[in-house]
Amino acid sequence: MKSISKLTIMAAICAISLFAACSKKDKDSDTNSLSTDKDNVQLITSSDQISTDMEQAFDDGYNNAENGMATTDGLVLGPCVTVTLTQNGNMKTLTIDYGATGCVCSDGKTRKGKLIATATNFNQVNVIRTLSTDNYYVNDYHIDGNITRNITHVAADSSRTVELVEHLTITNPGGNDVYTRNGNQTRIQFVGIPNHPIDNTLTIWGQVNVQRPSGLQISRTVDQTTPLLYKNACHQIVSGISHIVRNNHNITVDFGDGTCDGTATVNNGTNTWTINL
Repeated sequence: MKSISKLTIMAAICAISLFAACSKKDKDSDTNSLSTDKDNVQLITSSDQISTDMEQAFDDGYNNAENGMATTDGLVLGPCVTVTLTQNGNMKTLTIDYGATGCVCSDGKTRKGKLIATATNFNQVNVIRTLSTDNYYVNDYHIDGNITRNITHVAADSSRTVELVEHLTITNPGGNDVYTRNGNQTRIQFVGIPNHPIDNTLTIWGQVNVQRPSGLQISRTVDQTTPLLYKNACHQIVSGISHIVRNNHNITVDFGDGTCDGTATVNNGTNTWTINL
């Protein structure tokens, strides 16, 4: 498998660290200042990555258990990860165990704990799969909750349309700040070469709501006409437009033309700036 670049790993490590900066600014989050807008955009982007990584972990784990792909070839697995697939009656359980002490994964993040997926069939249309956490941490941030997935369509090119419902809680390493993320999204996953996840892509639209520790809500909407395109090759969103709203204050994020440049352009109606993904 093609290795993930050092730049991508650095971006991945920094993404979840943005919650620390968000925590420091939360007391000022009821204002519509430029600094608050920048903070809220990064908060949404960071929580997106957490959700996407959980889904990628399931795909990596399933390819390991069913197709023999090495854990070191997974994008968010590593040499210290154990994957097991069991069946009890009609129910299948896929367990991705990062261990109790911390496993440095292919994307540079340190994970520990477990992700547990259950379903009667992981690839059948209109069968609900639930992906839950068990004492799961990413870079010492505690991620609790679940993501349910329902495959609604499989196309001739093997791309799959899935409906995702998310309920996640993110707690900072000190345990002082807790964020919640709830979402309903549609994703079309294109799978390239089997057991070669680096060339897979995701097309995403729908709505996500993030609640800050102060209780303030931030919503992010992506229209089907301008969906987000996520490329595994660079572990980033590379095109599409998202609309972020808080207290009737609107922000637009344009992720570009499909190039893996690690940036997006943000406009809040008054100012325009560039963020690093």
